[in-house]
Amino acid sequence: MHGSQPIGLSDVLQRCEHCSVRHRAVCGAMDSVQIGKLARMAHRRKIPAGQTIVSDGEPVDFFANIVSGAVKLIKTLPDGRQQIVGLLFAPDFLGLTIETVSRHLTRLKMANVILLGSNRLIMVPNADHLAQAAGQHDLLH
Repeated sequence: MHGSQPIGLSDVLQRCEHCSVRHRAVCGAMDSVQIGKLARMAHRRKIPAGQTIVSDGEPVDFFANIVSGAVKLIKTLPDGRQQIVGLLFAPDFLGLTIETVSRHLTRLKMANVILLGSNRLIMVPNADHLAQAAGQHDLLH
C-alpha cells in the first residue's frame, strides 16, 4: 500500500497512549510488552477514500485496527455487480477472518506446531517452533 512507513517503538507507545480508540480496540487488551512486539511489525497507513485495500481472492497477509474513517467490505458477484457485505469503523479490526484463522490453525496443527485441546484451548508446546513457523523468530527474543 502507498504511504507505508515503519515506526519506532517509542512512537508506537506514544501514539497508543493518545489514540482515540486505544481502549476500545483489540490492542486495548495488550500490555506495553505486547504492544512493543506489535510495534516491531507495525506500519501506519493512510488509505485514500475509494482505494481498494484488498481484492476478492487475494491472500490477506495483514491485520489492522481502523483508527478513523470507514471501510466498506464488498463482494464482487460473478456477473460483475458488487454487494456491500459489511462496514467497518474505528476501532474495528480488519484483515483476519474466522476462515483465515481456521485455515492457519489447521496448518499449524498439521505441522505439529500447536495442539488443539478443544475449541477454546490451543496449546503451544514449543514457542520457538511457533515463531519459526510464523517467520517471526526474533519477536520472542
